[in-house]
Amino acid sequence: MYFQSQKCNEVYQPKHLYNYTLDCIQCKSEHTVSLNAPDLFKYNRGTYMQDAFPYISEGMREMMMSGICDSCFQTIFPPDDYDLE
Repeated sequence: MYFQSQKCNEVYQPKHLYNYTLDCIQCKSEHTVSLNAPDLFKYNRGTYMQDAFPYISEGMREMMMSGICDSCFQTIFPPDDYDLE
């Protein structure tokens, strides 16, 4: 996963969090995502990303996987391109 190769800051107070700084591979914009330590542990043990991090938006989860921010993803793949209707 893209996010695991990026800069991370571990924080213990008030909660145990991992703060990842992600740079979009398309537009180079910087984004930050905070993950609860127990949820990251579950993810690393095989829990699906959407189940481990339900508090993270779909766009941010895509960035965590591919390195492409939501804005760039929407530009590259406009809704009409992947709408199944």
